[in-house]
Amino acid sequence: MFPGKQMSRLSQDLVICRALVEIFSDKFLADRLAFRGGTALHKLYLEPQPRYSEDIDLVQITLPLRGFLICPHCGKLLTGSASKGARKYYSYYHCFDGCTCRFRADGNNNLFVYELKKYIPKPELIDVYKVVLTQAWNGQFGSMQDDRTKLLTQIKELEGKISYIRDLLSSRQIDPADFREMKSDYILINWKDWKPN
Repeated sequence: MFPGKQMSRLSQDLVICRALVEIFSDKFLADRLAFRGGTALHKLYLEPQPRYSEDIDLVQITLPLRGFLICPHCGKLLTGSASKGARKYYSYYHCFDGCTCRFRADGNNNLFVYELKKYIPKPELIDVYKVVLTQAWNGQFGSMQDDRTKLLTQIKELEGKISYIRDLLSSRQIDPADFREMKSDYILINWKDWKPN
């Protein structure tokens, strides 16, 4: 029913989905990990999935804003780390050497969640949000699929040319040295012509 590659992807997708269910069924892990990135959008909201994903992007919840907060003193992006207290570890967002900016992570995380909750769509608007997000995603990344299709077409053309040259070699219409030269010319010429967008 399924070609080999699609069956393999289907199996891998089932393993990924099953792993997500197991991770987020465990209270300890569910309280400490967040599912983020493109895979989260694809698995949870976008149908059909615009691309196949082979991984799970998880982040520890203690410092989800690391690299996103800006230091009010020097303007650099804040990093984060944990410090051991008397009874447990405490997470902080802080700046780099020379700057003394430091914030408790739990307070900032809670404030961020509070602000995010202001943007939860009303149930009657969820379908509209899905359409808008899908259109925005396709507008930004839709050309990647076109580029991939063009590259696959070019690869097929090259494979066809090399196959034709191989046929000439096997029927002794050209000698092995000519075959190697033609094959390397096709690869070099097309590599030089290839330009990423």
